[in-house]
Amino acid sequence: MKLKLDEDGHAVLEDGKPVYETDDGAKAFDVPKLMSDVSALNQESAERRVRIGELETQAKKFKGLDAKAAREAIAFRSALGEDFDADGVTQKLATLEAEKAGLVSQIEEKDETLTAQSGKLWDLTVGKGISDFTAGEWAKEHLLETYTPERLKRLFGEDFTQDNGHTVLMQDGRAVMSQKTPGSAADVVEALELVIGADKTMQKASGASGSGQDPRSNGKVNLGSVTKRSDLKSPAEKVAFIKDKGREAFESLPAD
Repeated sequence: MKLKLDEDGHAVLEDGKPVYETDDGAKAFDVPKLMSDVSALNQESAERRVRIGELETQAKKFKGLDAKAAREAIAFRSALGEDFDADGVTQKLATLEAEKAGLVSQIEEKDETLTAQSGKLWDLTVGKGISDFTAGEWAKEHLLETYTPERLKRLFGEDFTQDNGHTVLMQDGRAVMSQKTPGSAADVVEALELVIGADKTMQKASGASGSGQDPRSNGKVNLGSVTKRSDLKSPAEKVAFIKDKGREAFESLPAD
C-alpha cells in the first residue's frame, strides 16, 4: 500500500484525508483515527494479557481439585444459609473431640482394671486350683516332681475357662466332667487328676510308654505340623510335644 500522488507529486486528498492505493483499489484513510484505533487495540490487548495472567495465577490454586467434590461442597455450604455459624461448628467439633478423648481414656482405664481383675480371678481359681492339686495326696503319689505348679500353669492354664461361675478344664472342645458329681464339670483339682491320670508320661508309675499320647487322641497329632499352642488339642499332646521338641520350643509357640 502506497500514498496516491497527483501529477505534481502532491498527495491526493479525499475529504481532507490522504488516499492510498491498495490491491483492491484506491481508498481514503483517516490516519489519526487509524492510529488511535491501533493504540486502543494495543491497550486492550495489554489489559487482556494482564487479566489472563491473573486468571492463570488463580487457576493454579485449584490445580488437582476434584471439580465434582468442589461443586458439592459449594452446594452444601449454600444450603446451610447465610446464618450458618462456621466458628460455632468448629468450636462444637473441638468440644466433641475433647469429650471423645475423655471417653477413650475412661475405656482404657476400665480395660486395664478389667485385665487386672481377670488376672486376680485366674490366680484365685486356676492358679490356686493347680497349687492345691500339686499339694494333694494324688499328686504326691503319682505326679512326676518335674511338673511343678508353674509348669502345670503353662501347660494347662489356657485350657481353663469360666462357665456359669465355675472354672472348668476344656479338652477337645468339651469340659472335663466330674466322676465325683456326675452331670457336673469337674473342679480344677479333680479335672487335673482325671487328665493327668490318663497320661502315664506325667506319672511316677513305671511302664510308661513315653509317647505322651492320650488314648483319646488316637496318636493322630503330628508334632511336625504344630505351629501354635492351640494346635495341641489335649494336655497329652502338649506333653508329647514337649517331650519331643523340648519345653522351650513349646513355650515359644504363639497362643493362637
